This record gives sequence, structure tokens and C-alpha cells, in this order.
Amino acid sequence: MIRWQIRKGLDDTMQRMMKQNQRLRRLSCVLSLTMLALVGCRSTFNNPTPKPSLAGEGVIAGAVYGAAIGVAIGGAGAGPAGPVVGVLAGGIAGGAMGQYLERHQSPLWQLQQQGIKVVQVGDNMRIILASDKLFYPNSATFLHNGEYSLDLVAKLLRHYPIKSSLDVDAYTDTHAAAAASLALSKQRAQAVAGYLWEDNIDTRFVVAHGYGASQFINTNATAAGRADNRRVEVKFRILHDV
Repeated sequence: MIRWQIRKGLDDTMQRMMKQNQRLRRLSCVLSLTMLALVGCRSTFNNPTPKPSLAGEGVIAGAVYGAAIGVAIGGAGAGPAGPVVGVLAGGIAGGAMGQYLERHQSPLWQLQQQGIKVVQVGDNMRIILASDKLFYPNSATFLHNGEYSLDLVAKLLRHYPIKSSLDVDAYTDTHAAAAASLALSKQRAQAVAGYLWEDNIDTRFVVAHGYGASQFINTNATAAGRADNRRVEVKFRILHDV
């Protein structure tokens, strides 16, 4: 009787060890395949085209951790489906987080958070910056926050394959004399173009224009309208490789 109990105990222990080994092999297989996919994606990411995708990386990372959790689920009674469920759930969660991070790192989103308008019609981009947030009053000297806004503009410009000219157009309101407004708008347009050059934007294709108060977009009869008219617009066209 005692021998039978000892033998049964040994058999039960061996069966538990074999099941544990099976779970470990499943985990090893899933992790190995996932890591191979990660390495392959990294190889693609190291290529300048296409650019890295945080969403894609999130899917892969989530799948890795989900597989490990799935094996634990399997050990609790979910069976072989545990790793598969973990991969799917982890991939979905990781992809969602990657998309969130990717969106919040995009220069377009960052510009919009600064209250800078970006208008896109087809491949034509128009960035509208309020002069009151760029310059000191009646001056072409930048405010500190204005320099930060231009850094974001430069980041956006580097984000797109620009191969056309870059127009920097400055405008004023009708508060000052026409000649003074025209001179100020030219100085501000040149200041923005110069700053972009210092931010490693190729100014061989940058054209600075000052238009004074000649092209208003709102009424000059109110303070809010005049503030809208005091602006700098950065315009360019995205050209795609054929």
C-alpha cells in the first residue's frame, strides 16, 4: 500500500512537471516568433523609408507581454488558448497606446496645441501664426514663446518632403501708416525666414514677403479683427516622389 502511494505520488509529480514544461515551450515559441517579428520590424525601421511607427511597435510589445500573461492564464486553467488570447489582447492594447503616443508626438498636433492654425487643401499647406504671439508690439524681435512656435513650424517642415518654394508672408493691420506697416511686415517676414534658416531649414527655397495691411482677413474696426490681421503665414506645397 505504501509503495503504491509513493509510486502514485511520483507519477502525479512527473505529470505536473510535463505540463509545466509544455507551458514553458509554448511561451518560448510565442516569444521567439514575436521577437523575430520585432527584429524584422526594427530592420525596416532602420531604413529611412518608411518611418518608424509607434503604433506598430506598440502592437508587437503588447503581444510579447500578452503572450506571457496568456501562459499564466493557461496555467490557471485556460489551456493552450491562453497565449493566443494574451497575444491578441496585448497587441490591441499596445497598438492603441502606440497610436496615442504617435499622435501626441506629431508636429501638427503640437502646433494646434499652441493655437496655431494649419490649413491643408490637397498638398498645399498654410500655417497661420498670430504676430502678437511671435513678436513684441511694433517690432520684429521675437518673444520667447514665439521662438518655440517657430521651432514647431521647423519640425513640421522637416516632417514633410518639401521640394517647392517656401513662402513666408507677413501682414499687419491698419493702425499705423501704410509705409510703416509695410516696412514692419517685411522685417517680420525676413525675421521668420532667418529663424527657420538657423533651424536648419534650407532657405534657398524660402521667399519672404511683407504685405503691410493690404490683405486683411478680418475687419480692422475691432481689436479682435486687427489681431487676426496681424499675422505671419508660412506656405508650401508637398511634392511627392514619382
